[in-house]
Amino acid sequence: MAAAKSLVAAALIGLLSVASAQADSPTVRFNEADQARAAANLLRRTDFGAGWLGGPMKPSSLTPPNCPGFSPKESDLVITGHADARFTYSQGGVELDQDVQVMASAQAVRKDFARTVSSKLAGCLAYQLRKLPNVAAAKVERIPFPPTGAVSAVFRAVIAVHNGKSQGTLVSDYVFFGAGRVEYEFTVIAPVGAHDQLVRFEQGLAKILLRRAGMGTA
Repeated sequence: MAAAKSLVAAALIGLLSVASAQADSPTVRFNEADQARAAANLLRRTDFGAGWLGGPMKPSSLTPPNCPGFSPKESDLVITGHADARFTYSQGGVELDQDVQVMASAQAVRKDFARTVSSKLAGCLAYQLRKLPNVAAAKVERIPFPPTGAVSAVFRAVIAVHNGKSQGTLVSDYVFFGAGRVEYEFTVIAPVGAHDQLVRFEQGLAKILLRRAGMGTA
């Protein structure tokens, strides 16, 4: 399974930031204070248990993916801070990528969720996954998740991968939530056998971030 995971892990991480000239990109107006705020809202290695490695990394592109029938308006939304981090747990074959965006207003966060978090987002994720090399099939659906922050949603992908010699099945969760002017996203990749544990794991990390930001979980 570890060999199968490595076939697509790098491509799955940051999937929502795949660049496309046709997509409607948000307006970027970074400022020093909100760049620092984005960095402060990243997870830390000490938020994880023993065996985890990782930390901040170069931020991904803010251009959204281009998917047939799904192109929510983004250009009127202003992003003022952006930071990314990546963590891995090699023993369990788990990878987590985090993206934090600070927006110009809390209203912009809610507006972004209203436009993008829909059944069409599930279809877009599945479309992008199926385009990846060595992906034989991918199914994405929204799954239940406890209310987190002001807005939240989780989509789960079940992905069949192969390379001609080996094959396997992975699960990838896309966790979205927002609080105040901050949008959070996790992409978690794990062996399919870990699927029952992922929501609890992801909820725990979200609670850490919201407590740190003084937002609670409501």
